[in-house]
Order: sequence, then structure tokens, then C-alpha cells
Amino acid sequence: MILCVTAVLEPDIYWQAEWSYLLASFATDLKLQGDFNYDGVVDLNDLKIFANAWCSSQGDGSFNAACDISLPKDNTINFEDYAVFAANWLAVSPY
Repeated sequence: MILCVTAVLEPDIYWQAEWSYLLASFATDLKLQGDFNYDGVVDLNDLKIFANAWCSSQGDGSFNAACDISLPKDNTINFEDYAVFAANWLAVSPY
């Protein structure tokens, strides 16, 4: 005798939304601060990107929000961001 059981599960939208939020937050936390080209290392290529955004503020043509890595974010690329960038210089992401 073969018994076949089929269950239909309704998606729990609230649960899915919570996990999506948590996973997105976790992925952002895992990102190596200063790795602007997402190659897993903070190097000269990232410095070029950072230099292009240097001393810019939100609304400027050269502003790059990804380079605003200091906390709290101040929408200006300045020495606070550079300090974070320099602290991660030549760091390699384990992911």
C-alpha cells in the first residue's frame, strides 16, 4: 500500500518580508567597507572610485553614495569616510 500525502502551504508574507529585510541587512553588513567595485579587496581600483567622489556632497555630479562609508552617514565624502577606507586598505573579504 502506498500512501501519498499532499499539502498545500500558504505563503506567510509577513515572515518572508521579515527574512528578506534581515538578509538584506546582513548582506550589507558583510560588505567590505571601501570595496566600491565589489571585487572582494580594498585596493587601488577602489581608491580611484573614492578619489572621484572626494569632497563631494549629495547633489554634486561627482557624489557617489557608496563612498559615504562613515557612520552616521552625512552625505558628504570627507576625511571621516577616508578613515574607514584607510582602515580597510588591502583588506580581503572572506566571502
